[in-house]
This record gives sequence, C-alpha cells and structure tokens, in this order.
Amino acid sequence: MKILFVVQGEGRGHFTQSIALAEQFQKAGHQICCTLVGLPQNRKIPDFYKKLNISPLFSYNTLSIQYNKGYTQISLSKTILNSLRFILSKQIKKGISTIDNCIKEYQPDLIINFYEPLFGLYSFLRETPCRYITIAHQYMIFSKRSYYSTNFFYSIFLKLFSSLCIGRANEIYALSMYRWSDFSKQNIKTISPLLRSDVTEGVDKVTKGGFILCYILNQGYANDLIDWHNDNSDIEIHAFWDNFSLPSEYRINDKLTFHHIDDKKFLAKMASCDGVITTAGFETICEAAYYNKPILMIPAHPEQEINAKEFSSIGLGIISKNMNPSLLLSQIERESFPRTKECHITELLTDK
Repeated sequence: MKILFVVQGEGRGHFTQSIALAEQFQKAGHQICCTLVGLPQNRKIPDFYKKLNISPLFSYNTLSIQYNKGYTQISLSKTILNSLRFILSKQIKKGISTIDNCIKEYQPDLIINFYEPLFGLYSFLRETPCRYITIAHQYMIFSKRSYYSTNFFYSIFLKLFSSLCIGRANEIYALSMYRWSDFSKQNIKTISPLLRSDVTEGVDKVTKGGFILCYILNQGYANDLIDWHNDNSDIEIHAFWDNFSLPSEYRINDKLTFHHIDDKKFLAKMASCDGVITTAGFETICEAAYYNKPILMIPAHPEQEINAKEFSSIGLGIISKNMNPSLLLSQIERESFPRTKECHITELLTDK
C-alpha cells in the first residue's frame, strides 16, 4: 500500500510522530510514497528529518500561530490577522496546487495528516481520491473530559483550528494516555502516543549526567533562560531551539549551550539529563516521561496549557508561567512512567 504523509512543520512533535508511524508501516511492508510538509513563514524542514529520507519531500507555506513581542505566548489577534492575510495571498493557491500535484503524481492508497491545516482546507475544497486519516493529540480538545484553557476564546480558537485540520477526514485519531470515548465528534478514536524506536530502544541508556535539558521553540524564552543563568552560573544547561541565524552549537558560557534542533542529539541529551524543561508539547513530555525524567512545563499557548494540566494531574511534571529552572531543581523524583504501547497498526490498515 502507498501512503502519503502530510505533516505540520512547527516544532518537532508532528515530525517525530510521522517517523514513528513510518517505522510501523514499513515493517508491515507498506511504502511512504511522499511526504508533504506545511511550513509556517520563516520555518524550514529540520535537517534530522531530511536525513531520514523516509520519502520524497515537498513543502509549502501554511497557516501558522503568531506570538507576542517577547515570543513567549501566542497572540490571538496576530494569528487571526496573519491567517486572513494568508487566505487572501497567492501562497494558499501555491500550497493547494502542491498538494494536488503530489496526490496526482504519487496516487496514494491512504493519506495521513499530522495536524496540517491547509490539507484540511484542501479536503473541504476537493474530494480526496482515497481513504484520509488525521492524527494529533490536539483532537483531545473534543473530549468531554478534556482539560480546558483558562481563556475561553483560546479554547474556541483551538477547536476551530483543529476542525480545520480535520477537514473531511474519514477517521480521526487522538493521541492520548487514556482510552477515552466520550467525544463531541463521534468518529474520534484514541490511540497511544507514537514513540519512535530511537526512544524506546534508548531506555537502557538512561542516566543522570548532572545537567538540565531545555527545549524552547519560542526564542523569547532563551532571553529568560540566559537571565536566570546569570544568577545561577553553576548549573549546566543544554537548550535546543530553532535560531538558525546563530551557530549550530552556540555557547553562552561553559555551563550554558544552545543547540539547533537535532533529534538524535536531543534524545541522547534527554537520556542523560537530570530533568527537562519544555513548553509542554505532547511528544516531548511523553518522551521525557518515558525516560522517567522530572519535567517543568511552561505552556506557551492553549493546547500546551491543556497538555500541562493533563500531565501534571497524574504526577508527570509541574507547571510554571515563566522560565524558572529553580522549580525543576527542587522537584522530587517521580515514580516510573508506565511505558506507552505502540499504536495498533491494524487500526489504521483495516479496510472500511
């Protein structure tokens, strides 16, 4: 069977989910014939993803979230204005044309969308020629038991954005720690987090290396981290970001280093760190919890706020409104995280 992937290109979570699922499909003898990546402006496909060479790669600009001046929190007004500009621009036509051309050229038997909004819009405008599935943790927002953002308007926005990503999907899979079934959208099913073999096989290498690992996609948090470290210069920190205007390994001093996003290096650091600071992206929390690492979550937007509430409620991390590694340093070691089971591939391959 030929499978076409569509991946949202912000952060690393959707990329790593597609890697995990590609491994399972390839083991089952199926082919990933093409991967489409929807990129926000000023983002690019990470080198670690290109090097995997899962399939031919194509990219296009897509709808994206905008942040405040400090690049630490989502700006709803900027996001809406930017979305309107994008819809009225030529970029949307180019993106839809790229999607259309790839579907016609590769003729997939199955399309899987990892939370990419422009493909969801495409499915409203044109009928997909084959079975279409979408997968994301964000779809848990439609569960009646889901945690909600403290901001009502952000919660509504997240539901609307998620509905756009879904489009006219035949099936919707929500990544979750739990098997929930009480969804307002009737055709949503839950599946376990998608962890790659690099994660599951690396559990035997877990140690404590005497440093903190920090994943900060939003560059505004980098300034906060540097300010904190000026007063705590004895603490070793390795931080990962996507500031490609600086060297791939940017040393502030002997104890604070910023790295470009590199998945293998990131996992190696996670396995050997003492604790993890993250903006509460679902995949990073799952990986850190799998390695039984203490976690400090600093949510930057509603979806991450919901993630943070869910994981903290079961003792898998603490929440902070700002960059304060001191909270992580004082966190008590947590009990072992119950390792997640791989997604049942038969759920995706069963003919309907």
